[in-house]
Amino acid sequence: MPRSTKEKLCKNCNETKPSGEFYYHRDRRKRGKACKSCTDKVTRKRHRKKRDEGDYKFILRSRAAVIKRDKKAKFANGGPLIPVDSNLPDILCELWESQSGKCFYTDVPMILGSGKFQSNNPNFATVDRLIPNLGYVKGNLVLCGRLVNGCMQDVLFEDYIEHCQFFVDNANTIREKLKLI
Repeated sequence: MPRSTKEKLCKNCNETKPSGEFYYHRDRRKRGKACKSCTDKVTRKRHRKKRDEGDYKFILRSRAAVIKRDKKAKFANGGPLIPVDSNLPDILCELWESQSGKCFYTDVPMILGSGKFQSNNPNFATVDRLIPNLGYVKGNLVLCGRLVNGCMQDVLFEDYIEHCQFFVDNANTIREKLKLI
């Protein structure tokens, strides 16, 4: 049993810890029953399971949270303010459903998930802004594969297509140059 009101017994690990080691639930106006360490382990396990099962809503909501956090941090460090729609998680889920999990540009099935193997996959789902300066807002977003998005960067679609056409037109010349190397 806890020795004082400043200590609590964790229901998971059965250790007595200072009450500061337990998350405070504002809506319940009391501290949780499991310590922060145990709560974090359970949460990580639940999140890993959802990612491994391919729960696209969970994965896209997580991706939206990362986008929001990154844009806020860049602005705080002197970067430009890029608008991020407050409904970004729902927008990404709608895009996944309307695009049937396929790349907007190539119509190739995309993969979701986490980890180095998957994020290095050229078909790993990413968020592309059609007009980069408009930000992450409804009507300006599509889901596309990592390879396509990486190539396009912050270039407008028409400019990108024009450059791709130059590349295709010069493919034979490039092949010949590569033989000389």
